[in-house]
Amino acid sequence: MFKHLLIYDSTTLATVIAFITASSIFCTISYRAIRMKKSEIEKFENLPFETDRNPVSHDTHTS
Repeated sequence: MFKHLLIYDSTTLATVIAFITASSIFCTISYRAIRMKKSEIEKFENLPFETDRNPVSHDTHTS
């Protein structure tokens, strides 16, 4: 009976630790996103459009 009690307690503890870890990561990311400066937001908004290293041709007509 004590073996089952120890196993159940350890799985509960692992679940609680995993939840606390995931919650703290989510809260940290959310806090940093909310506190981000306007200049950083504009930089990240235009990030995909800044690169011209590998232009992709979207021409579908190959006659």
